[in-house]
Amino acid sequence: MVKKYAVYVLVVALLLVSVMLPIGGRIVSAQTTSTSTSQNPLMELTVDVLGNAMLQGTVQSVGTNTMTVSSWGGTWTINTTSSTQMTPVGTNSNLSTMRVGDLVNVLGTVPLNQNLMINATVVSDLTMSGTVPVMTQILLMGPVTAINGNTLTVTGPNNISYTVNVGSGTVLWNTARNTIGLNTIQTNDIVRVQGTLNNFYTVTPSIIRDVSR
Repeated sequence: MVKKYAVYVLVVALLLVSVMLPIGGRIVSAQTTSTSTSQNPLMELTVDVLGNAMLQGTVQSVGTNTMTVSSWGGTWTINTTSSTQMTPVGTNSNLSTMRVGDLVNVLGTVPLNQNLMINATVVSDLTMSGTVPVMTQILLMGPVTAINGNTLTVTGPNNISYTVNVGSGTVLWNTARNTIGLNTIQTNDIVRVQGTLNNFYTVTPSIIRDVSR
């Protein structure tokens, strides 16, 4: 019985080791192309066995040679130097053109004994360069801050404002999932939006549920 148990443990251990082995020299830690009420829709994180890292997330704060980026694991500190390559062309190496809320992609190395930190070799502002992936499914929840005709402005995670264009095919519900008109939704209502992120922060909704009504 003891031998059978030992063999079972060994098999499980080997399976776990095989799952953790890097593929092509890289270990993919986390990746997503969708969002929830607490996640950015385009977060990505890759770290290989040598500490080389690729991080994608939303800028939270910007300093002279340091910025913070929200992505998998929490808020990351990104250190830059005069040698850090910045894109798009014309972006200053001191991060002065980076904006809070921009989607950025960072290449660099993770230092030993430092939590959630990358020494960057390349920083790309995807929002500024217009290379944000499009047609991403999104699940968004937040307050309505403005209403202009058929367009709602909704504040989502990280205080990012999303433009929600309501169309003829959009289903509008109250909290009990009863059909309502667009005129029922008021400023400061909390809404739950399901739809497609078309470009940057513009959403084509399939369902909007006003949980304040």
